[in-house]
Amino acid sequence: MRLDEKPIPKIDPMLMMRPRDYTGDQCSLHTHVGALAHLVSLSTEAGVDKRFPDTLFALYHAAIAAGLEGKELPAVYELFRPKGA
Repeated sequence: MRLDEKPIPKIDPMLMMRPRDYTGDQCSLHTHVGALAHLVSLSTEAGVDKRFPDTLFALYHAAIAAGLEGKELPAVYELFRPKGA
């Protein structure tokens, strides 16, 4: 890190998960899905096993479909909560 660069603040997912507040300014799920789509494409082109990025892409995409697009990555946890919890 250069001296003129500021360190990236770390997100404590538990501070978001307990109150179910996934707002933040780091990186939205929309951005993560874009990056994973690129990774899936590169994996396909390279002929490597893409099960892991495919799984993440599907999970993140489901979170977006659930209305969590502008939230931080820990919002994906909502998909694992029991209904009504």
